Amino acid sequence: GLSKSERPAVANLLQSGIDQTARRIASTDPEAIFTPDRAGQAALDRAHLKRDVVRGWWHRNDMPKKRGRRARHLIAYATTPVTIVPDHDAQPLWLLRDPLNTWPAPCPDPDDIVPPDVVCSYKRTAKWLARCWPEQYARLSKREASQAFLCLEYLDAYERVLIVCGDATNDYEAPMGTPYEELVRTENRTGAPLTVCPQRPTLDRPIGQFDGAVGLYQMQAQLMALYILAIQRGTFGETWVYSEDPNRPPTIINNADARNGVIGRVRGGRMVNFQPSVGALTPQAINQLEASERMDAAIPAEFGGFSPSNVRTGSRGAQVMGNTIDFVVQEAQLVLAESLQAEDLIAFAVA
Repeated sequence: GLSKSERPAVANLLQSGIDQTARRIASTDPEAIFTPDRAGQAALDRAHLKRDVVRGWWHRNDMPKKRGRRARHLIAYATTPVTIVPDHDAQPLWLLRDPLNTWPAPCPDPDDIVPPDVVCSYKRTAKWLARCWPEQYARLSKREASQAFLCLEYLDAYERVLIVCGDATNDYEAPMGTPYEELVRTENRTGAPLTVCPQRPTLDRPIGQFDGAVGLYQMQAQLMALYILAIQRGTFGETWVYSEDPNRPPTIINNADARNGVIGRVRGGRMVNFQPSVGALTPQAINQLEASERMDAAIPAEFGGFSPSNVRTGSRGAQVMGNTIDFVVQEAQLVLAESLQAEDLIAFAVA
């Protein structure tokens, strides 16, 4: 069998591709532009004031760091949802959502990035619930070993609702307590949806850039693990005992130990050394899987600090790498720019 430490015995090109592509997407800082609505110095000053306010919000929310995380979400998960809510001092706060646990309502237009309502789920500890919502936690169904509870948050243009789901005792006994509890219900005074869900352009459903290469990576890792096991078997060899008399099994007196100079002895049979051979096509198959993984997920060799084969000049290397990732980066930056424009409009409504 294969142990857990022997499975990922190959380079994780998917992680390298996600990080390298996302860093290039987030390397360009956006710019807020407000044009005056009329001629005159007063209108120009108002436009500059709006620009400075937006820049202050971005600085307050540490946008460069959030932009790097959102770029990774967009590339890997094909979407990067974010919710803009008022902070404790009524300033707009950008909350990054988990793409795998955020479900926006379907829109007739696939390019509409502001859904009418959204449901988000996340885990919260029992200590947090007991400290912040003691009455609801006391009524909630739970087990003695419960450490985390599922929270569901619903947001639309009218309200924001947070509920927690209980933890039943088992499937056969009636749970002691309520199956769920409503924690808080807040009015949305902006009158507009608070969540923006930009998506990576695809054919019919959201799919990440690296989804097709996951199977190739798993196959490559499994084949590499088997290749290492074959090398281990062939390093020291194997000893087999053959019986001279088919009616009497041989008896091994002592095993051989070449390191300590011990000679193996057997009675009623003979020892034969066997050297397992390693498949000659195995390394070729591993390299072919790596090449397929790079082509499927657009991961150039430069991401790992290597130069691809048959590339002799820096100009040719830059051209190959540019043809691989330039349009991916450009498309992602356009999606994030459109999303940021919609987020700023929500932030103005929140403020």
